[in-house]
Amino acid sequence: MSSIYPKARIFAPVLVRGEEDKGVVWIDFPRKVYKDILNLITDEEWGDMTDPKKGYDIVIRKDQIAGQFPQYSVVPKQISKLAPTDAEIKEL
Repeated sequence: MSSIYPKARIFAPVLVRGEEDKGVVWIDFPRKVYKDILNLITDEEWGDMTDPKKGYDIVIRKDQIAGQFPQYSVVPKQISKLAPTDAEIKEL
């Protein structure tokens, strides 16, 4: 008889680049990705990654290899404004 164990999943509101017209959407990812993101955000070398005007985009890549669990990577990208205008930033 097999047992069922809960898995921790993290949910976060994000703005998907190229799909800004959809607004903020919720995504889920494993705890390891959450820890990788927190390590980036708390690393003083990067500055304030969450700044809506001078923050970084973060790319979460999921690589699926047949017969294995997916492998995730978290990579900071270019500095970019959350939205073109201050009014749009406030709306988001």
